[in-house]
Amino acid sequence: MSTILSNRRSHTFVTNGRAAQAGWLLFALLALSLALPGLEPYRQSLAMVCNGDDCLPGQLTSGEAVVTQATGTTLSEYAGIILIVYLIVFAFCLLSAGLFIWR
Repeated sequence: MSTILSNRRSHTFVTNGRAAQAGWLLFALLALSLALPGLEPYRQSLAMVCNGDDCLPGQLTSGEAVVTQATGTTLSEYAGIILIVYLIVFAFCLLSAGLFIWR
């Protein structure tokens, strides 16, 4: 029994959550460093019409682009709106994960 207690005491850094908090902070910084440089190329891709089977998520097909432009929204405006929505979802998920890890 004393061996189990001594092992538990030696791992207090892991069990009190500091390692998880540090790991989450590193993960968040890594996620941001990977996501931010790709925003502008992704916005540019969203502003183009997809004509094949390998469309990006949120990228419009030619039929959808015609409907979007008929409503008075340009493809560039559409790309900006979709990018903002994706950023809000990304920030919400990142902050929620941080809150769960921190608490």
